[in-house]
Amino acid sequence: MLLIVLGTKRYGRIDDVPNTVHVATMFFHVMFVPLIPLQSQIVIDGGQYADKGMALAKIRWASVLMTWLRFWLVMGVLGALAGAFFCQTGADVVDFVYEPLGKMAGSVLFAGVAAALIAAIVASYRLTRANAQRADELRRAVGMA
Repeated sequence: MLLIVLGTKRYGRIDDVPNTVHVATMFFHVMFVPLIPLQSQIVIDGGQYADKGMALAKIRWASVLMTWLRFWLVMGVLGALAGAFFCQTGADVVDFVYEPLGKMAGSVLFAGVAAALIAAIVASYRLTRANAQRADELRRAVGMA
Protein backbone atom coordinates (compact mmCIF):
# COMPACT_ATOMS: atom_id res chain seq x y z
CA MET A 1 0.00 0.00 0.00
CA LEU A 2 1.31 3.40 -1.01
CA LEU A 3 0.87 6.23 1.47
CA ILE A 4 1.02 9.76 0.07
CA VAL A 5 0.99 12.65 2.53
CA LEU A 6 -0.61 15.88 1.27
CA GLY A 7 -1.42 18.96 3.28
CA THR A 8 -0.31 22.34 4.51
CA LYS A 9 2.52 23.15 6.86
CA ARG A 10 4.51 26.20 7.91
CA TYR A 11 8.07 26.46 6.64
CA GLY A 12 10.61 29.24 6.18
CA ARG A 13 11.07 30.63 9.67
CA ILE A 14 12.48 34.16 9.35
CA ASP A 15 12.38 37.42 11.35
CA ASP A 16 12.78 35.33 14.46
CA VAL A 17 12.36 37.02 17.84
CA PRO A 18 13.52 34.23 20.21
CA ASN A 19 10.76 32.78 22.40
CA THR A 20 8.28 35.40 21.17
CA VAL A 21 7.27 35.47 17.48
CA HIS A 22 8.55 34.70 14.02
CA VAL A 23 7.35 34.90 10.42
CA ALA A 24 6.71 31.71 8.46
CA THR A 25 4.90 30.78 5.26
CA MET A 26 2.15 28.18 4.96
CA PHE A 27 2.92 25.82 2.07
CA PHE A 28 1.00 23.13 0.28
CA HIS A 29 3.25 20.07 0.54
CA VAL A 30 3.47 16.58 -0.88
CA MET A 31 5.36 14.15 1.35
CA PHE A 32 6.49 17.19 3.41
CA VAL A 33 8.24 18.74 0.39
CA PRO A 34 7.10 22.40 0.34
CA LEU A 35 5.74 23.15 -3.11
CA ILE A 36 3.28 26.05 -3.27
CA PRO A 37 3.40 29.03 -0.88
CA LEU A 38 -0.11 29.90 0.27
CA GLN A 39 0.16 32.55 2.98
CA SER A 40 2.77 34.15 5.21
CA GLN A 41 1.97 34.44 8.90
CA ILE A 42 3.29 35.93 12.11
CA VAL A 43 3.49 32.95 14.48
CA ILE A 44 3.44 33.23 18.27
CA ASP A 45 6.05 31.00 19.91
CA GLY A 46 4.92 30.70 23.53
CA GLY A 47 2.12 31.13 26.04
CA GLN A 48 -1.52 30.22 25.67
CA TYR A 49 -1.54 31.25 21.99
CA ALA A 50 1.51 29.19 21.04
CA ASP A 51 1.69 28.17 17.39
CA LYS A 52 -1.19 30.46 16.40
CA GLY A 53 -0.63 32.38 13.19
CA MET A 54 -1.81 35.81 12.14
CA ALA A 55 -2.04 36.19 8.37
CA LEU A 56 0.07 38.84 6.68
CA ALA A 57 -1.31 40.85 3.76
CA LYS A 58 1.38 39.60 1.36
CA ILE A 59 3.53 36.54 1.01
CA ARG A 60 7.01 37.16 2.44
CA TRP A 61 9.20 35.97 -0.41
CA ALA A 62 12.24 35.89 1.88
CA SER A 63 10.46 33.15 3.84
CA VAL A 64 9.62 31.25 0.65
CA LEU A 65 13.20 31.45 -0.63
CA MET A 66 14.58 30.43 2.77
CA THR A 67 12.25 27.41 2.74
CA TRP A 68 13.45 26.23 -0.63
CA LEU A 69 17.11 26.99 0.22
CA ARG A 70 16.92 24.93 3.42
CA PHE A 71 15.14 22.12 1.58
CA TRP A 72 17.90 21.88 -1.02
CA LEU A 73 20.60 22.15 1.64
CA VAL A 74 19.04 19.15 3.42
CA MET A 75 18.90 17.25 0.10
CA GLY A 76 22.57 18.13 -0.41
CA VAL A 77 23.46 16.76 3.05
CA LEU A 78 21.65 13.51 2.28
CA GLY A 79 23.36 13.27 -1.11
CA ALA A 80 26.80 13.94 0.37
CA LEU A 81 26.27 11.33 3.09
CA ALA A 82 25.15 8.84 0.44
CA GLY A 83 28.29 9.69 -1.55
CA ALA A 84 30.47 9.04 1.51
CA PHE A 85 28.75 5.69 2.05
CA PHE A 86 29.04 4.65 -1.59
CA CYS A 87 32.73 5.61 -1.67
CA GLN A 88 33.34 3.16 1.17
CA THR A 89 31.41 0.37 -0.55
CA GLY A 90 33.21 0.93 -3.84
CA ALA A 91 29.99 1.50 -5.78
CA ASP A 92 30.32 2.41 -9.44
CA VAL A 93 28.07 5.43 -8.82
CA VAL A 94 30.93 7.44 -7.30
CA ASP A 95 33.95 5.84 -8.92
CA PHE A 96 34.85 9.21 -10.46
CA VAL A 97 35.70 10.32 -6.91
CA TYR A 98 37.29 7.32 -5.26
CA GLU A 99 39.28 6.11 -8.30
CA PRO A 100 41.72 9.07 -8.27
CA LEU A 101 41.53 9.72 -4.51
CA GLY A 102 40.96 6.35 -2.91
CA LYS A 103 37.97 5.16 -0.91
CA MET A 104 38.83 6.87 2.37
CA ALA A 105 39.73 10.22 0.80
CA GLY A 106 36.52 10.18 -1.25
CA SER A 107 34.46 9.45 1.86
CA VAL A 108 36.21 12.23 3.77
CA LEU A 109 35.56 14.63 0.88
CA PHE A 110 31.83 13.84 0.84
CA ALA A 111 31.64 13.99 4.65
CA GLY A 112 33.30 17.42 4.54
CA VAL A 113 30.73 18.62 2.02
CA ALA A 114 27.96 17.30 4.29
CA ALA A 115 29.46 19.13 7.29
CA ALA A 116 29.67 22.39 5.31
CA LEU A 117 26.04 22.06 4.24
CA ILE A 118 24.95 21.38 7.83
CA ALA A 119 26.84 24.51 8.90
CA ALA A 120 24.96 26.45 6.20
CA ILE A 121 21.62 25.17 7.53
CA VAL A 122 22.51 26.26 11.08
CA ALA A 123 23.70 29.64 9.80
CA SER A 124 20.44 30.13 7.88
CA TYR A 125 18.56 30.12 11.19
CA ARG A 126 21.03 32.37 12.98
CA LEU A 127 21.12 34.91 10.16
CA THR A 128 17.34 35.27 9.93
CA ARG A 129 16.76 36.77 13.37
CA ALA A 130 14.79 40.02 13.43
CA ASN A 131 16.61 43.26 14.13
CA ALA A 132 15.33 45.44 17.01
CA GLN A 133 13.05 47.54 14.81
CA ARG A 134 11.50 44.50 13.07
CA ALA A 135 11.10 42.72 16.42
CA ASP A 136 9.10 45.69 17.75
CA GLU A 137 6.92 45.71 14.61
CA LEU A 138 6.15 42.01 15.00
CA ARG A 139 5.39 42.31 18.72
CA ARG A 140 3.04 45.23 18.07
CA ALA A 141 1.30 43.33 15.27
CA VAL A 142 0.34 40.51 17.65
CA GLY A 143 -0.36 42.80 20.61
CA MET A 144 2.72 41.98 22.69
CA ALA A 145 4.28 45.45 22.80
